[in-house]
Amino acid sequence: MIKVAVDWMRDNRQAEAGKAIRAQATQRTTAGYAAMAAEFLQDLDKIAPDVVLNANLGDGMNVHEDNAGNIVVTGPGGRSYRWAEAVRLEL
Repeated sequence: MIKVAVDWMRDNRQAEAGKAIRAQATQRTTAGYAAMAAEFLQDLDKIAPDVVLNANLGDGMNVHEDNAGNIVVTGPGGRSYRWAEAVRLEL
């Protein structure tokens, strides 16, 4: 997963990643990664669907691909959400 994230940052957010790395090295803060991490996680179903489909999301949480090819998370109550929505709702 780390390689997937690093590759995504290099390919899609190189300037922002550079700033975050410099801030971590010089100011000892990882705050510069927050927005990139949120975007990466929300788009992970498109970036690396296999990672999402094989993830252990915890008790009562299931992930699968629906007939339309969307990655769907089903929660303990049986309600289903598309991946990005589940991430936004912090399920």
